[in-house]
Amino acid sequence: MSEELYRRIERLEKQEEDVNRTLTQLVISTNRIADSVEKLNDLEPRVRHLEVEASNNKVVVNAVRWLALTVASSAIGVIVFSILNNL
Repeated sequence: MSEELYRRIERLEKQEEDVNRTLTQLVISTNRIADSVEKLNDLEPRVRHLEVEASNNKVVVNAVRWLALTVASSAIGVIVFSILNNL
């Protein structure tokens, strides 16, 4: 009977050690997740700023394309008009 109690106590002590080890790992993992979330929160405004800049850059590129197309069309028009006047 006393041997059985001794084994049960040993088993319970081992289970307690396992639980403590698992809880320690859980605390470490929770701290890592909290750090990651904090870093993501710090990055969010920068990402939003970059998204706005990228959108602005697209508008500028489209404006430059439109301007280049307008200049090219005008140049072609001048050339065609010049050719027609020389005929």
